[in-house]
Amino acid sequence: MRRIAACKLFIAGKDEPLGRHIVEIVGEEGRMVNHFPLGEELPMTEWLGGVLLASPCCECDITHPQSIGEVMTALDMNNGDARCHYVWHLSRINSETLEILPDCIFQRLDDEEEDFF
Repeated sequence: MRRIAACKLFIAGKDEPLGRHIVEIVGEEGRMVNHFPLGEELPMTEWLGGVLLASPCCECDITHPQSIGEVMTALDMNNGDARCHYVWHLSRINSETLEILPDCIFQRLDDEEEDFF
């Protein structure tokens, strides 16, 4: 299991993002098994910042997103009937205005920690 915290979490089928949230994901595909507000620092939690999106889509064609709307459409974020969610991360995004910044990294997360060397 991997526990990740970020500034905002969008969940498919929900109208508003959740602020400062933690998600727990398992497996190579990164299925979300739990989420909860970030109330205090928890052991073994990675702070990734940016925005997390819990989506029913396990694949996405976008490599360099231009807007949050483009990402939301591609990830079918209006679909609230999904039984499992995959966790996607936008790393370089203004978490207040949701403006995607240059060099944004968009990727699906799995249960392995990222190496940033």
